[in-house]
Amino acid sequence: MKYNFATLAGRGDGLLDVIILHPVSKFELLRLFLKVYSGKHLYHPAIEFLKVREISISDETIAYADGEKIGRLPISVKVAAGALRTWSGN
Repeated sequence: MKYNFATLAGRGDGLLDVIILHPVSKFELLRLFLKVYSGKHLYHPAIEFLKVREISISDETIAYADGEKIGRLPISVKVAAGALRTWSGN
């Protein structure tokens, strides 16, 4: 099975795709996680999906990107459009 966290993401649009999960119960988190396989999690009221050119986030927590721990907040990220070329075999 494949995770579909950012089903609305586009590689060539020059934008960051940000998914914010607002507070939910542990039970609701489990239900949401199961919806990730189908991409239906993005339609849950606790999920916010943003397309941005840059973002700054500050809080007393740890930042993750693509499921990997990248460090403590605050963090600022900005798109460098055209800086990286990607390809796909599909």
